[in-house]
Amino acid sequence: MTDIVHVITSLDVGGAEVLLADLVTRSNGTFRHRVISLLPGGDVRPRLERAGIPVTDLGMRHGRPSLRALLALRRAVGAARPDVVHAWMYHACFAAALARPRGSRLLWGLHSANMDLALHPITTSLVVTTACRMLSRMPDTIVVNSSETRDYHSELGYKPKQWALIANGIDAEEFRPDPARRAQTRAALGVPNDVPLIGFIARRDPQKDHVTFLRAAERLTQQMPAVQFVLAGLFTDDRLMDDLVRRHAPTTRLHRLGVRTDIAAVTAALDVATVCSFGESFSNSLAEAMSCGVPCVVSDVPPLPEILAGTGSVVKGADPDALAGAWRSILNETPARRQDRGNRARQRILTDFSAANMVSRFEALYHAIQRNHRHP
Repeated sequence: MTDIVHVITSLDVGGAEVLLADLVTRSNGTFRHRVISLLPGGDVRPRLERAGIPVTDLGMRHGRPSLRALLALRRAVGAARPDVVHAWMYHACFAAALARPRGSRLLWGLHSANMDLALHPITTSLVVTTACRMLSRMPDTIVVNSSETRDYHSELGYKPKQWALIANGIDAEEFRPDPARRAQTRAALGVPNDVPLIGFIARRDPQKDHVTFLRAAERLTQQMPAVQFVLAGLFTDDRLMDDLVRRHAPTTRLHRLGVRTDIAAVTAALDVATVCSFGESFSNSLAEAMSCGVPCVVSDVPPLPEILAGTGSVVKGADPDALAGAWRSILNETPARRQDRGNRARQRILTDFSAANMVSRFEALYHAIQRNHRHP
């Protein structure tokens, strides 16, 4: 039995957190996983606990580094005596590098690219550009989910022993075309089945560029008054988003859902899904929509066009007119044409981005670094 301790910054709903849950709940019986979160709570935690995965949190508070928590992490990891410590996201990577016990292998998982660090707290900028960069030789492997992520960190000066590229995997059984869930979700939102519904599923973060989405939504509303929109994800229902909506989309019919645990159902209800970020390492939201057979429109930021692979539309980033025009074009297509887009998008995910393939790649990596061999 191989013991893996996963250290992650939080268990709030997000791309890395969901990937962690997918990985440990699908892993085969030769691995024993436990999870340590720096921050308490999180909507992903119950899923892990229902699957029998031991979860511990260190009770840290956002934006407040804690020597006490670092020492607690060192004790918790040491008591577990893991074969591998797998850290997810910058703050957890930094902490795990200082806390891993002698004899354990260390993996870092990095899931960001092309970050505008001026838009983030100074503490985050220092962790990304200084602390983790200086410790980047400590991991046995740094795992990235796209070549853009690897190149971005190489340019920052990260110099690991080796890189491993493992693309995110999508649960295609959960994220699938589902007329029943589509109808139920629309009924709950008060959206008739024949009303166009466009969605952007992402936490409110400057890098996601919700402003462009809102401006485009307002433009399309002037042209197609029946259209409605969905925002889902952390902070999409907070006061800052209130202000953004008032300024940029005052007449738009917009459903702001905040954090949801039924993202597959929300996604299945859409006619068009969008990712308009100006920086992405890999967009789970895009891949999940494709798996649901929903046509997608994305900004021209790598790797989004590569993931989309011609099944939807690519527009210039930060251009609300182009985004609104692409939405309108897809909505004006025949149902058969949109169905074909959706079918090809789903097949792309089944072929290249399955959860099963992601899990097998991680398990092979765990075995490889234990043998001190380079990952193929």
